[in-house]
Amino acid sequence: MQFLEVKYETPAGLPPPYCYYYHLIGRVVKGSLQVEFNWVYHHREDLTEEEITNEGFTGNDDYSWKGTLHEEWLRQWKKKLTGTKPATGPREEEPYLHITAEETGQVLFRGHPRNLSEWEYFLHEFIQAIYETAGKEAPLRLHFRRIVQGTGAAEAGIEVSFSYRSIKLLGKKQGNTPILTWEEMQRELQSIYALEYDAEAAVPKAPSHPGYYLDMGEGQWYELGKSARNPSPRNNVVAPVTRFIDRLLSPEPKGSGKV
Repeated sequence: MQFLEVKYETPAGLPPPYCYYYHLIGRVVKGSLQVEFNWVYHHREDLTEEEITNEGFTGNDDYSWKGTLHEEWLRQWKKKLTGTKPATGPREEEPYLHITAEETGQVLFRGHPRNLSEWEYFLHEFIQAIYETAGKEAPLRLHFRRIVQGTGAAEAGIEVSFSYRSIKLLGKKQGNTPILTWEEMQRELQSIYALEYDAEAAVPKAPSHPGYYLDMGEGQWYELGKSARNPSPRNNVVAPVTRFIDRLLSPEPKGSGKV
């Protein structure tokens, strides 16, 4: 792959200040993926600044960046394009997503990808890698604590770097040894972010009574089953998060690296 272009726009029914579009161009130069990225919020002309800020935005949320991403992302693009089939076009209620990928003298893909939700997730990670590489955002850090009556407390954390597409362990066992694959991390994060969090019940200091806890990187501790609950009786995500904490705090965490 030598060239790629992505055009994305939120569904037509999404109102301002939430609606946006972004345009992304990538070129491979000497084996490196060089990117031009522009994200623009639009249709805000009829909104006051107060109406915009009340929704958690600012008067200028647009973002532009040019730079080079880690070589791992070039490999991931090539992998993702393999087997991607074009759709007839976006449905009215769907976002607009058009992708072009070219090799020298050859079109690898051009059109709307059929597996839209998978591509949206992939592009979300790709944009997060741009933000980290640009210094706009830091890698994701999650901290976990387990307290068992009679055995004391154990604590560790993980750092998820989208720019390098890697995961490493933090805390007493800190090091660069991978503890789980990227796909495993995606599944664990899906459970963690599916929890229902009660911010008013979170505590700023590390808890001392028995239980399982997590800090989402904001310095606030949530207890599984209490301030971090299942979103519904039929959706038990506390159990897999608990198992992940047990795995993380086991004597010898195992994994096979980034994928």
